[in-house]
Amino acid sequence: HAVPEHSNSHSHSQETNLFRNFATQVLSGTLNREWPEMALNTQRVMERCLESARKDGALLPIH
Repeated sequence: HAVPEHSNSHSHSQETNLFRNFATQVLSGTLNREWPEMALNTQRVMERCLESARKDGALLPIH
């Protein structure tokens, strides 16, 4: 399924928000302790998506 979203460079696009949040965290000088876990979870989901695609779209659990 496709989800409509703003294209890159739009003020509310996913990519713009990613860089805005990153810059805000850098400028604050503190680490948001949730970011490493969110990044790892994103990687896990992406790996399962790739594995599913290689298995004809099989449903796979995410651990």
